[in-house]
Amino acid sequence: MKKFWIIMLSLGLIAAFSMPAAAADMKMGGSYIVGGYYADNYAIREDSASAAFYAQRIRFEPVFKVAEGLTFNARIDAMERVWGQNAVAAEAANPASTRNPAAEQNIQFRRGWVSFLTGIGQFNIGYMADGTWGTDFGDITSEGPAIVFLTKVGPLALGLVAEKISEGRLTTGAVDSDLDKYCVTPLYFWDQGSAGYIYCYVRSAAARPAPLALGGQNTLYYHLQNVYFKGTFGPVYAEAEYSYQFGKVAEWDDHIVGLADIDYKSMEWYLMAKVNLGPAYIGAQYGHADGNDPLTADMEAILAPGNAWQPTLILFNDWANRFAGNMGTYATTGAYFTNADLYQIFAGYNPIPKLGIKASYTYANADEKPAGYVDDVYGSEFDLTVSYKIYDNLEYMIGVGYLWAGDYYKGVGATNKIDDNYLIMHQLTLTF
Repeated sequence: MKKFWIIMLSLGLIAAFSMPAAAADMKMGGSYIVGGYYADNYAIREDSASAAFYAQRIRFEPVFKVAEGLTFNARIDAMERVWGQNAVAAEAANPASTRNPAAEQNIQFRRGWVSFLTGIGQFNIGYMADGTWGTDFGDITSEGPAIVFLTKVGPLALGLVAEKISEGRLTTGAVDSDLDKYCVTPLYFWDQGSAGYIYCYVRSAAARPAPLALGGQNTLYYHLQNVYFKGTFGPVYAEAEYSYQFGKVAEWDDHIVGLADIDYKSMEWYLMAKVNLGPAYIGAQYGHADGNDPLTADMEAILAPGNAWQPTLILFNDWANRFAGNMGTYATTGAYFTNADLYQIFAGYNPIPKLGIKASYTYANADEKPAGYVDDVYGSEFDLTVSYKIYDNLEYMIGVGYLWAGDYYKGVGATNKIDDNYLIMHQLTLTF
């Protein structure tokens, strides 16, 4: 009964927002995703049990056009959970992981922002997408509260961002305990592509009211510089992105004696090219993300890896990780492409517009082998997917992936017994 009233209240709020704006315009978009998954050896070890489950997510994305040039936008996620799990409640809670917290299993209002045009450009203010820019590589599907200004003159555009990622003062009582980000990004557009540069300054004082175990207060800050390119040249489509981050993981207050600052420096880059051959295509892509060198005190791994780039069905797969957790036992990999070099060739064929077939072969190894690990090879993976559009807005997809697990998954034990993993999945995606 409680779940029923929560759903009714949410629908009532949507209706309440839409009624005043109905005279102008109201558009409801969104999606429903449900899929079944069978992983033969998600633990990547000998004689391990398989994992099988169905999971789903409902997403509503209403846009309320209040006046010409003025809109209110929202995103609401609901019932993101494995089939057969009850909604999380105080009296009967399901285990919640960092990838599938309790709030996501019921109803979560993720985004809400106002967008309005002025004589000098467009302003977006509120909770909106955070961590998406350029290509999918390095992006993270999250949101945050920000003020964004966008303006465009001919093929040139400029964006300014001030984001309040975390407000610590109200919960800790400390004046300086926030996490903030400030960005500027010039962009250039042409008929067949775009290119851009972004600079961000990120500062976190979260460790100031709660000193680390080492003792004393410190501040984390880093500078991010990123360039991207994507364009079509005849039958060839290509895109690339490069990111460089540097700063301090911990800059200790001057009065702290005996504590050395911890430097941060990291890079990641990506390149993809695809050749269209009528109903078929072939291509290749490469991705790199710095790992942390265990022989230095500095931090070289990407602080905020992205989960939007999903080149494989098994390795670094976000959707499986939400419900099945990290893959491996003696050593693990998760939803984020991090500490890795990934090489992939792929090909696809569309015999009819509604039917698509794609195959890929991938090899991946760690950029930095963790201290004491047997090897740095994640392994090789072959994926095959077939998708069919039952309707223009309803797609059914079947996929099979096989991972030849590398010795990275042995961790620090040379005698640890590992085995390969294969995944069989199918997924129905409705967009509206």
